[in-house]
Amino acid sequence: MRDTMSEVSPRPRTPDEPERALREMARRHALERAVLACLARDEIVATLLDGLPGAHECDSVSLALPERSGMWTLHFALADPPGAAPAERHDIPKAELERVFAEPAGVLLRAPGGVLLRAPGVLPAFLDRHARCGTRSLRIVPVGSPDRPLAMLAIGRRVPVPRDPHEAHHARQLADQLAIALEKARLYEAVHHMAYHDGLTGLPNRVWVREALSAAIPAALEGEALVGLLFVDLDHFKQVNDTLGHPVGDDLLKAVAERIRRVVERVVEGSPSVAAALARLGGDELTVVVTGARCVEEIEGVATLVHGCLADSFFLRGHELSCSSTIGVAVCPRDGTTVQALFKNADAALHDAKTKGRDQVRFYVDSMSEKTLARIQIETRLRRALDGEGLALAYQPIVDSSSGALVGAEALLRLTDPELSRVGPADFIPVAEETGLIVPIGEWVVREACAAARRFADAGNASFRVSVNFASRQFRGEKLVEMITGALAGTGARPANLGIELTESTLIGAHEHSIEMLRRLRALGVRVAVDDFGTGYSSLARLKTFPVDALKIDCSFVRDLVWSRDDGAIVRAILALGRTLDLHVVAEGVETAEQLEWLRREGCSEIQGHLIGEPACEAEFTSAFLDGTLG
Repeated sequence: MRDTMSEVSPRPRTPDEPERALREMARRHALERAVLACLARDEIVATLLDGLPGAHECDSVSLALPERSGMWTLHFALADPPGAAPAERHDIPKAELERVFAEPAGVLLRAPGGVLLRAPGVLPAFLDRHARCGTRSLRIVPVGSPDRPLAMLAIGRRVPVPRDPHEAHHARQLADQLAIALEKARLYEAVHHMAYHDGLTGLPNRVWVREALSAAIPAALEGEALVGLLFVDLDHFKQVNDTLGHPVGDDLLKAVAERIRRVVERVVEGSPSVAAALARLGGDELTVVVTGARCVEEIEGVATLVHGCLADSFFLRGHELSCSSTIGVAVCPRDGTTVQALFKNADAALHDAKTKGRDQVRFYVDSMSEKTLARIQIETRLRRALDGEGLALAYQPIVDSSSGALVGAEALLRLTDPELSRVGPADFIPVAEETGLIVPIGEWVVREACAAARRFADAGNASFRVSVNFASRQFRGEKLVEMITGALAGTGARPANLGIELTESTLIGAHEHSIEMLRRLRALGVRVAVDDFGTGYSSLARLKTFPVDALKIDCSFVRDLVWSRDDGAIVRAILALGRTLDLHVVAEGVETAEQLEWLRREGCSEIQGHLIGEPACEAEFTSAFLDGTLG
């Protein structure tokens, strides 16, 4: 039965008692130092169970620790003979722990040295292991705060033990050191978790992925199994952030991660050899590490399941959202034998899949390396050009179709870097958009165009206008209006000297904030034109509400308008639409006199193309068109 206050006379002291006490104290301090030196909770438990019998007289020891599940886990070991019973783990309901407190009420929480139970009899299940070993006395000490203990330490003896204040003090001292060690381990675990996991989704992060691959690659090189690295990119995820806000974007990312995680878990449960783990590299980039695969088909099966699980919509904050994925896959050792090579080649496969229409799975092939290398070289040189003198503008004239008077020019970006001179806009503009370099490049273009527009206007044509193309990523910028007004003010150009051109698809996909920016610019006097008109899927009902001044007919329709009934009909329809909505219409790509005459006859407002003039640097443009006419 419980007897927390039973009196047993202390044993008489012997002559060697001081020396013995010093040895015991040294062993106790050594144990405390060893416990404090541990970084992980499991290491603390092992050190305690191994070292306690040598530091305190005892026959059994146990440590109960709380788990995230709400249960407590018991770690139990016998002291003598060594190895007679291995450490054991048992799940303990909290109620079992509370039974120790019940009688006398609260004594466990108040007693500094814990509770000393003599002849314990029937104990709660987690203490019964001590009783079955013949324990006659059991000291139980709460570790940490009595109200919210970090652990419960139990030290058992097979003989009755007197109520010794010194022994109680030593037990309490050990519990205090144990509390410090457990708290340190908790903090270490938290820091370790932060270092290896993503804060938003809780998934493993890039550091974890690299270490997991490093651990798995040797087995792949020995031919034991294949390693697969899946780069998962969420299609058009940025549009969710831009239109609905980052909170919805974060919720979508977490929902996507959870759905993929469940799929990955099913893969692991259903396969005897394949293991897979989901991680987040950053942004909307997720990755799956597949290990233990016996063939490429097993990795392909994981990729197919991950891709397919996103087919169904997500319902978040009152919105129905679709979120397909594009996946690039690299396999070790076939596609690389290092972490760096697998990352590079999985990224190359992903990029290839994105250029081929997205929403698909692509495995790496050797030809992708050349494309990836070329892309990296373009990005590197673009950065170098932006930092130095590697950017320039060429100007292509735009004239009034009736009078031939020069009314403006389109500013076209050119690269002066000798290594990039052969790279056209169709190659470097997509790289600039993907990397975000389009934003600082765009700001440079606007400043240069405004400065040139001011100089052209000062040369004798006050209404001269320089038009600048804007990519969709630039158009979504929060400070677009401020950037443009700052460039105008800094160069002295008037708003009427500047035009901005947006593609039809960019305009149709714009959200209200972007439309409001266009209204502000147009109210200042900046002309807004829809570029490549006719190549998108405009809603005419929406088009009439957009704050635009002009439509630019795409050159693909101008090329054959004289000979093709279809192209001629499309151009006539665009011209009629312009007249109806009171918009200027500009024809691009005019190369022949027949095209020019056809467009004049049909009432096209302005003309642009090689027939009028090739793009030229500012000095050449000024010399050729100084009189403001076709010549």
